[in-house]
Amino acid sequence: MKAFFLFYLVLISINVSAQPNLLSYCNLTPSDSVFFKGINNGDEISVQDLIKAKKLFVLNSQSKITSFTFSWECEDCELVDWKIYGDSFSESDIPMISEIRPKSVVVIDCIVGRKNNKIIAFCSLFFYIK
Repeated sequence: MKAFFLFYLVLISINVSAQPNLLSYCNLTPSDSVFFKGINNGDEISVQDLIKAKKLFVLNSQSKITSFTFSWECEDCELVDWKIYGDSFSESDIPMISEIRPKSVVVIDCIVGRKNNKIIAFCSLFFYIK
C-alpha cells in the first residue's frame, strides 16, 4: 500500500509538471470533495463501473467542477492522461476509458471548479481497476 501512495504522489507531480498552464490551479489547497455515485475513493472497480459512473459530484452543492485530469497507468504500459472539461466523461472519452487494463491505477486529480465566482480545487480521487 505504501508503494501505491508513493506511485500516486509521483503521478501527481508528473501531471503537474507536464501541464505548466495548470500548475497554479493544481497547487490550490483543496476546499471540497468530489465523488462518483456508488464508488468510494480507493475502491477496486471495473472499467464498466467507471464508465457507468460518468459524472463527478461535489459534496458542496454551491461548487461547480469546470475541469479535471484523468490518468491511468499499469505495470507494463505508459502513463495515459488527458484533460476533461466539465464534470463528466463525454462519449468521446469512453473509448479511451475502455482501454484501461486490469490492475491499473486510475487517478483523477487537478480537479478545478468555481464557488462564488472564485476558482477552487477539489481533493483527488484514485481507484484500482479489477
